[in-house]
Amino acid sequence: MEVIGKKEEYSAFRGDTHHERLKKKVSMIYIKNALTAIHEGVYGVCIACGEKIPINRLKIVPGAVRCTSCEEKIQNQCGGILI
Repeated sequence: MEVIGKKEEYSAFRGDTHHERLKKKVSMIYIKNALTAIHEGVYGVCIACGEKIPINRLKIVPGAVRCTSCEEKIQNQCGGILI
């Protein structure tokens, strides 16, 4: 890694490092939640409506706890991103 003397460039690098660590932590939470759901026999069932989560969604987001429809409703209310 080349160190550049400008504070802004160093801050950007530090932000990327923190972002990567945060992504890994969030991924681990989703993995743990998915394993718990499998163990409890509720993996692939939406916690909001009780319907099955489509297999294509689970392939993309294995730790999904809501179907796409319920997730979109929540994200629209919160102004967040779809996960």
